[in-house]
Amino acid sequence: MMRVAGWALPRGAHPPATEVRTVGRAIVEWPAIDPVAALRLIDGLRSTRPALLGRSSTSIARVLGQVGLRFLDRDDPLHAAAVEAVVAESGLSGPMALRVLEGMAADWTPDRLLRLVREEFGDPAILDGFSDGRRRVGAWGDGFALHLVSGSVPGVGTTSLIRSLLVKTPLLLKPGAGDIALPVLFLRALGEADAELADSAAVAYWPGGSGEAEATLLSRADRVVVYGGSETIARLRADVPSGVPIVEYGHRVGFSVVGPGDFDADALARAVGFFDQRGCVTTHQLFVLGDPGRVEEVVVRLGSALERLEAELPRGRPDDAEAGAIRQRVEAAELRAHAAGRAFAGGMADGW
Repeated sequence: MMRVAGWALPRGAHPPATEVRTVGRAIVEWPAIDPVAALRLIDGLRSTRPALLGRSSTSIARVLGQVGLRFLDRDDPLHAAAVEAVVAESGLSGPMALRVLEGMAADWTPDRLLRLVREEFGDPAILDGFSDGRRRVGAWGDGFALHLVSGSVPGVGTTSLIRSLLVKTPLLLKPGAGDIALPVLFLRALGEADAELADSAAVAYWPGGSGEAEATLLSRADRVVVYGGSETIARLRADVPSGVPIVEYGHRVGFSVVGPGDFDADALARAVGFFDQRGCVTTHQLFVLGDPGRVEEVVVRLGSALERLEAELPRGRPDDAEAGAIRQRVEAAELRAHAAGRAFAGGMADGW
């Protein structure tokens, strides 16, 4: 198993102790942050806000984007380390991890980040003070934000970190198991490029729902950003003080619709198979319009396309729980097919 460092802290901030445990598919070491250390970390992050406000949003986007470009450069050791970490943590295959990393990092480049700011605010100068247009408009982030991110899709935590810094909000990011290494690698690389900017962010993993330190962080945040299932979001919503904004990214299910005409089976297979079906943007349900008898044709063509996709982007090795769930779904489908007097159009019973 790969050993993963579960933190990247501002200069001068050191965890008093660390804990080590197997988390998912990796051995993770994380800082044992108690309530006193949590308060000290929050105070340190808040103290960087004046320096953030003194920088232009455009310059921040460019620095973040230059770091993001390193994750797209296959000759950069950081790129190789990131792919290795994604494979080790998430269980994705090497080709799929490469595709996922580069797909996510494509949104971390200077051009994409500057375009994002323009799309959201119109004029990036709005983040620097009141604009000089016909209306005087300004936009400000928060003094400190806590981001709690699930680990189902690698790269989401890094995106959340970047977006907080874009609006000049110091943050602490708690990544989820399966996506710990990427935000740590990004923040450490940012420290090499611009230590002052990196001091406005911290990444620290700990098991979800961990006692007093998490409660302290939730009680002192000006904004809480949470990615997770319904139960996780409900628990955190109950723990966040009244009046503190919560930005929620809850459970989502992707679906595809096949119309009455011809369709691209390979494109549909990619929609089904990307992220090994863990992402909300991957297809979990398929609706076929038109003659009911066409469903079998679509399924057979999709099955063949998934077999071709397996050669290009092989599915990773599932853990025991995932493997058991897949086997149950396959067996249930086989039983339904036999009960209806039809052959099961399978061939990849243990694959996609």
